[in-house]
Amino acid sequence: SHELNSARFAFDGNRKDGGSSLDSVLKDAIGEFDAIVTTSDTLAAGIIKKLSFLGVNVPEEIAVTGYGDSNLSSKTTLAITSFSSPCERLGAVASKLLLRLFDDPGIANAIMTVRPELVVRDST
Repeated sequence: SHELNSARFAFDGNRKDGGSSLDSVLKDAIGEFDAIVTTSDTLAAGIIKKLSFLGVNVPEEIAVTGYGDSNLSSKTTLAITSFSSPCERLGAVASKLLLRLFDDPGIANAIMTVRPELVVRDST
């Protein structure tokens, strides 16, 4: 178990590839953080590319993870560690909740947890 001492978040809604607006955040992260966790494999690939351009070795200096376990995550030069999105399980859970709602329209809230799986590859 690791203690989270600090976290820094950056978002650029116009760029999907880890573009130049993240340069300062990436430069600050080197040596300060152990990892960068992204919201997609595409963003992780862009960040890895940018880090390489900056002369940073992934994962030796900083680890990078994506989300979605897309085909891209295993096809890049440095295979990307990614959280899988269990689509079949999500669909099954959504169907079950919908059927429960049809059976009992009075159901106010229902919570079901679907956990993604971490697929470890070269970027961590």
